[in-house]
Amino acid sequence: MKLTTRQKKYLYWLVSIVSIATITVSVYHSLGGFEEIKVVKSSNNIYNIAGKEYKGRVKNDSVNIVFNEIRSLVIAGKINGEMCVINYHDEGLNNNEIHQFIGILLGDEISEIPAGLSVREIKSATTFKVGLGMHPTVMPNTEKIEAVIQSYAIENGFDLEDYTLEILFPDNSVMVEMFVK
Repeated sequence: MKLTTRQKKYLYWLVSIVSIATITVSVYHSLGGFEEIKVVKSSNNIYNIAGKEYKGRVKNDSVNIVFNEIRSLVIAGKINGEMCVINYHDEGLNNNEIHQFIGILLGDEISEIPAGLSVREIKSATTFKVGLGMHPTVMPNTEKIEAVIQSYAIENGFDLEDYTLEILFPDNSVMVEMFVK
């Protein structure tokens, strides 16, 4: 059976679409897009974080300036630790506003804290964590992870604090942690 020009065109488009879909799914898979989001319960956590607070519009250069300032301290080795962000969920904020504490999770060796930074301590007998090791392109956003943790906590009878800790590791992996009241 000989194919008409019209049938050849449809066959070409079908093969093209199937090929593109296969390549897209393969790339998504290789970047870690199908990794399971697993909530882990942790006990007796105490974190000391040196950093700066930011409260204001999401799309503002000030938040980027604070983030880059803290990041440069880590890169230069002036403070040993991991970059982190505390996201506060204030009810008084508008949709385009955030309240964050951008800082460095201090390790066991306490560094001298540069002027202009404050230190916050977070303690909780119980926390829930999600580790995200996939490529940032396919990584779910923090709001989606918070929703997963909140539903897990509700299912298990826990009430959570109104903030989230994101720990940003040098290999682009992220750990999102929420604390039980």
